[in-house]
Amino acid sequence: MFLDGPYRDPHYEARREDAFIVAVNCGKSGGTCFCASMNAGPKVSQGFDLAIAELVEEG
Repeated sequence: MFLDGPYRDPHYEARREDAFIVAVNCGKSGGTCFCASMNAGPKVSQGFDLAIAELVEEG
């Protein structure tokens, strides 16, 4: 969002280069989750350094 398109943010880009991003893949997104509101989840596909996954136990 901040690295692509006509409104590229060079300040964000500089901070992102030095950041270590950990992503969390959820089993199911809730209706109030950020990824649901952006139609971007609940799994990540790019832009992270390490991804972890939620383990969902069936009851």
